[in-house]
Amino acid sequence: MKQLDKTGNHIHMSPEEIATRSATITTEHATYLQKYGVTLPTAGSLPFYWLVYLGKYKGVLVHKDTISSFVATIAPKAGKDQQIRHLAEKGWYVLNR
Repeated sequence: MKQLDKTGNHIHMSPEEIATRSATITTEHATYLQKYGVTLPTAGSLPFYWLVYLGKYKGVLVHKDTISSFVATIAPKAGKDQQIRHLAEKGWYVLNR
């Protein structure tokens, strides 16, 4: 399986791309996951942005530091160590190693 580098231009997304991917995540959740009890984080929250970024790179291994770098581009005051593993508590399948 392909793995995304921890740094590079891929950590940036335009506001338009974020909006498009947000809509996709919301639609896919309502269509496929909600009926199984998977909880969608509040739109605009950091966990929601984690899903937006992971959705962009579906099928690719993404290190949590890469997601933290992406979050820093949209929320500079956010912590540098985003804990993506917490999505599993909401029903999302996230590899932890």
